[in-house]
Amino acid sequence: MVGIADTEDGALGLALRRAEQHKCGLRVVHAFDVPGSGLHSTYTPAVVAGFEEGGQAVLDRAREVISSLDPKVDVEYALVRGRASLILLDESSSAREIVIGPDDSPWYVQLFQGRVAKSLAAHGRCPVTVVPDGWSSEGSPELVIVALDGESNAHGPVSYAFDVAQLEGRSLEMLHVVEPDKSGAAVMQRWGEMSHLLESWRRRFPQVRVRTVVVPGGAVAVSREGSAEASLLVAGRSSTHGVDLFARPFAQEVIRSSHCPVVVVPTDYRA
Repeated sequence: MVGIADTEDGALGLALRRAEQHKCGLRVVHAFDVPGSGLHSTYTPAVVAGFEEGGQAVLDRAREVISSLDPKVDVEYALVRGRASLILLDESSSAREIVIGPDDSPWYVQLFQGRVAKSLAAHGRCPVTVVPDGWSSEGSPELVIVALDGESNAHGPVSYAFDVAQLEGRSLEMLHVVEPDKSGAAVMQRWGEMSHLLESWRRRFPQVRVRTVVVPGGAVAVSREGSAEASLLVAGRSSTHGVDLFARPFAQEVIRSSHCPVVVVPTDYRA
């Protein structure tokens, strides 16, 4: 499914492509909220209707974009009243994947809807893809990058990345970022674990071209640079005490500055 806040053509196009690849339907959702009026007063029906009409206009625009792409799957459109982050979190329980735009909407939209991308990336129950504003798949590089920072559970992201690489006929790069403060022993242990994991996936997807790159430096800078050469950047969640990778500055910065879509994948994802 795809959640839209405004005219997000890149997110709509990517969501449709994913649905067609998996031969499943696409659900397009726009959530509108009516903020509290304060002082124990209520809005008139006309004011509430105005919020709803604005939401319907966004959904109608999305319908035009999808129709222009000649969809090969069934597409459902839903206008739902409520806080977007909560509605889409609920949708993630039954969705195969959620595609959304970035958290760069105007302040007054964020006041009512919150930072939807950050919330879903942290708590979504399915893979959540955040598409940069203005991004287009036209001419995008033939490379999927998995960013491994040593603290995230790699099984879900690696599984997702191999699945996408096979479906789209793309090469796969495992980008293992080694922070300067990591000891040599810790790096070698992590490298051994990654090599064992990747070997099992190579046997399952022999047609996918894979290379592993170990890069020293800051995770944000390395991932941002890598995103300029990729069609998709795949990341996972921290395996430490259930704290999500996207609660840390690293992933928030990557989402804000990435040149390509970023997908955060739950640890229990299976292709």
